[in-house]
Formats: sequence, structure tokens, C-alpha cells
Amino acid sequence: MRFNALLADALVRDGVDADADRRGPNGEVDVAFFLDGTWYLMEAKWYTDPITVEPLRQLRDILTQRRPGTIGILASRSGFDDSARRRAAEVRDVVLFDRPHLEALIGGVATGSELVTAANRSVAVYGQPDVPLAALLRPRRPVRCANSLSALVRHAGVSGCVARMSAMIAGQGTRPASRNEWPRLRRHGVPAGVSRNRQHRSTTTNCR
Repeated sequence: MRFNALLADALVRDGVDADADRRGPNGEVDVAFFLDGTWYLMEAKWYTDPITVEPLRQLRDILTQRRPGTIGILASRSGFDDSARRRAAEVRDVVLFDRPHLEALIGGVATGSELVTAANRSVAVYGQPDVPLAALLRPRRPVRCANSLSALVRHAGVSGCVARMSAMIAGQGTRPASRNEWPRLRRHGVPAGVSRNRQHRSTTTNCR
């Protein structure tokens, strides 16, 4: 019970609507919370040995009695054995949190929203419900729009007006066109608000 309350308090601290020890006609849920339009039900286990597949089966029984789309989180201080990990990989609606995840949540190393969102992304995008904390919170590769756009243009062999417009959009030192210039820019296929730089005006008028 104290473990459940500790986890719920950590989520509430991070601005997540969470409750501990919710009991209903279909059994008790250790921690229930709502985040980004999704309900999560967490079962928290404070065992000495890695837990087996049985608690996961019990959590899935609870999920089948709840609204479709509800996600389960099985939290274990002692980790999981291979049977639990295999079963979680099969069902795809349960996330596994072990001791490092729980310590990060309680200690504020990561917010509840960051941790849960990253775990949900791992399941939805990669089909991995059990990801080490360091990999789960690794910063995603930053997007460099100008470089990515230039590489795309080169790879696709785009030429002429489209390539020049792409370079213009990704260029430096541009400023939005004035409202009086929008009709002229539209005639040349340039979105309003992209640029009114002298060099760019000359490139757009030379499109073929």
C-alpha cells in the first residue's frame, strides 16, 4: 500500500492525475492515472525475486474489463523473469517498469509524463515493452530542417523551380513577404510569407 501511494504521489507531483488503491467491482488497481488522453493502470510489486508471468496475466485480466485502449504498467522492484518479458512482448498493451524506472520516477530524475510517454512510444513504434531506462530516455536525434531538406532534394534529383524554392525556404537571412507582395509570389508558386529577399525574388521569377 505504501509503495502504491509513493508512486501515485510522484505522478501527482509531476502534474499527472493519479490515484492509488482504487477498488471496484472487478478488483483493485494499485495506481490509476490519466495522461494525454489515455488511462493507465499500474500494478506495483515489491518482491525479492524477479516476478513471473502470473502478475502480468492478472493485469491483463483487469485490462480486458476496462475501456478499450487502456494501457497496463507492471512495475517490479525486483525486475522480471524471461517468461514475463516474453509475454509482455506478445500482448503489446503492457509496459514493464523495473527498479531503475521506479527510482527515476520517485527521485524526479524523469517526470512521470516523460517516462510514461517514452515507454508508450517504445511499445507503439518499436513493439518493445521492456526497455532499459537509459535507452528509454535517450534524447531523440534533433531534426536539422535545412540539411534534411537539401539532402532530400539531392537524393530525389529535384531540379528547376522546386529545388530553388526548397533552397529559398531553407535559406538564411530571409524575412516574410509583405501582404502587398503575396499576389505576385503566388503567381510564381511561392507560398506567401516565405521571403522577399532580392536574390530569392530573382530565382522565383526564373523558374521553368
